[in-house]
Amino acid sequence: MNELSTLHKTLGIFAKDKKFIEHLKSIFSTLDNQSFSTTYCDNHHSAKEFIDYELPNILIIDISTPIDSLQEIQKYLKTDQWLANTGVILVTQSDIKASYIEKARDWNLLTIVNKDKPKDFHKILDLLLRKWDLVKDSNTFTQFKENPKGTIIINNDIEEAESTANMVASFLFETGRIDRKKFYSINMGLSELIINAVEHGNCGLTFDCKTKLLEKEINMVDYVKELAKNDLIINKKRVRLDYEIHLDYSVWKITDEGEGFNHNDFIEADPERLLLSHGRGIVMARSCSDKLKYNDKGNIATLTCYHSYEAQISIPVGFRKEEQIFFRIGEEVFKEGEFSSHLYYILSGEFDVFSNDKKLGSLKASDLFVGEMSFLLNQKRTATVIATTPASLIKLSKKSFIKVIKKYPNYLILISRLLAQRLSKSNTDSVYKM
Repeated sequence: MNELSTLHKTLGIFAKDKKFIEHLKSIFSTLDNQSFSTTYCDNHHSAKEFIDYELPNILIIDISTPIDSLQEIQKYLKTDQWLANTGVILVTQSDIKASYIEKARDWNLLTIVNKDKPKDFHKILDLLLRKWDLVKDSNTFTQFKENPKGTIIINNDIEEAESTANMVASFLFETGRIDRKKFYSINMGLSELIINAVEHGNCGLTFDCKTKLLEKEINMVDYVKELAKNDLIINKKRVRLDYEIHLDYSVWKITDEGEGFNHNDFIEADPERLLLSHGRGIVMARSCSDKLKYNDKGNIATLTCYHSYEAQISIPVGFRKEEQIFFRIGEEVFKEGEFSSHLYYILSGEFDVFSNDKKLGSLKASDLFVGEMSFLLNQKRTATVIATTPASLIKLSKKSFIKVIKKYPNYLILISRLLAQRLSKSNTDSVYKM
């Protein structure tokens, strides 16, 4: 595991139901969550203070017995892009209905769970904590970046299917190809298609069979793992994800080794199928993708995603009055040896970094800044940065930077963490020393 993945992450629980809090503590005591620290907040003041000074990665928010002024917390999280990126798990005390989906619309929602179903809650938390590094680690994007055409082989594992879909959507979003709304759509659509390929394609589970399993409260993640482990025929099968990434669009083809099915019966199904506990995958995938088609047999699904390089990471509130500059492919942001009078915040696009005509690496929106080291140390630029896609940056002078830090002190915390990560990585990767 690389050094970045071992850095500590923060998880906040906003709840005042003491029984629920004790239940969460018992769950965390059984999970391997050593890379996460947990903080419990039972009132508006402590919750806001936690957000300001910790900039949490995940929040678990109980909306069945909410803390006071929860709407203000929600509004506060939306105020700034750096806060809005916090993933939220909403907790209810009844079946998940449309009313809760509506309440969740403005959160950066990871999932909604029912506190009355502790087994499901345990599994969801376990998955999130164990898979967080894979979902968020930008190193997982290297395969797509260096190989715009290729194949990913996926085991018969629902968690692996979900992680792969998240990795794809994250790559498209953080390289400026899609906006945040489309990120969630592609993530959900691709996840449903890959899981369908695993469960119904390779494992041969019918709709009726899965219905009976769910009625018995069988955990599908564990069930599929055991099925793939114990059935020699299923064990040999894999899901194949072929991809082609073009400038304006990408194509993602999911192939399973099953017998196929009549996909038209599901594509044309009533949209109310979305409210079912399962059997909604194709309808969801179709509604979430720009284009979806199947082969005649029904074992190959091809999802097309159209890109938009106008898609940008929203501008943090502290930077909104600063100058926004745009770059075409091949244009230089700055040149090696220049005096570093400005810092740049990445809104969209990708950049290659060169020193002495040798490529050191690449930067994208998830890296947040370009040229921060030489800027802060009053040094000349140690590298040349060139846009490899249409891109946009926020240009910050030292005067503007100090002014922003004074007004938004929580930015200093995030920037300090970022620099600490960069320094921990700079021993092996000189792209961050410019």
